[in-house]
Amino acid sequence: MNRRGFTMIELLVSLAVIGLLVAIIAPAIMNVRESARRMECQNNLRQIGLATLEYESEFGVLPNGLLHRVTILPYLDLKGIYDLYDPSAPDEAPFQRIRNTVIPRYLCPSDPARRSNGVETFTSYPNCSGSGVLVNGADGAFGTWGRRPTNGLPVMQPIRIGDITDGTSNVAAVGEWLYDSANRPRLRTTWTTPRQYTETEVDSFRNTCELLPASPVDFGWSGTPRRGAPWYNGWFGTGAYNHMLPPNRPSCSNAGGVVTGIYTAGSLHRGGANLVYVDGHVRFESENIDRLVWQRIGSRNDDAANSP
Repeated sequence: MNRRGFTMIELLVSLAVIGLLVAIIAPAIMNVRESARRMECQNNLRQIGLATLEYESEFGVLPNGLLHRVTILPYLDLKGIYDLYDPSAPDEAPFQRIRNTVIPRYLCPSDPARRSNGVETFTSYPNCSGSGVLVNGADGAFGTWGRRPTNGLPVMQPIRIGDITDGTSNVAAVGEWLYDSANRPRLRTTWTTPRQYTETEVDSFRNTCELLPASPVDFGWSGTPRRGAPWYNGWFGTGAYNHMLPPNRPSCSNAGGVVTGIYTAGSLHRGGANLVYVDGHVRFESENIDRLVWQRIGSRNDDAANSP
């Protein structure tokens, strides 16, 4: 009885065909997986937006921007975590029992970076503080900023839906960004400019930040790894971004000045980043969006339209 096996040529041809099929199929599988992660990310933002509206419906104002992610926890079915927050405790003590709590709803599944540094947990979803303090103050959906007269700590003044004169469907509430991953990559760090810029030098500030080299550290730039940490903090550059530069550009403090810095949205989704608007709808915004349009999206009024 004759038995015929594979010849070496047939085996090599079979392996080549299998390799070709894998090369064709693998990118498609990766694209499907990323599409699923992107949809999950959009759903996270949608739920954050809806929770924000539920808060506003109950209290008549939008949440305090500094504590937004804490105060909407009950509306995300996370009251157990919220109950660990103790607002009567001094300084950072109110957050001691929640600072290292991982909240999947506040993390984009497309970002593989570490979720915690062992002390505090990060967030992918910063509040929008506006078009940039150096441009128009804190003109975003969550209010202007000031200082408590009793202890000097920062406080946001509450904003009502009626204060958003551009319309809730036109103003960003929460975006996404790439938070710190400890190794100072270009888009995950807030870099310190060599000099301070004034309100008459906004374009120069933007250009300096946007044109950072691919590896800033190699050119003498230093940076602060505070983007997205701790997750409950809504302060400028830590838990709040602005619309001074379109998505997927660098972020820069103003020679160490935090309030007037550039804090940029971004993501690992190809070509842009997701936003949830004040009315609760989610939209993917291109990194190639017109700068003035992007600036207007960040502001609750049209003052930004007349800015540099």
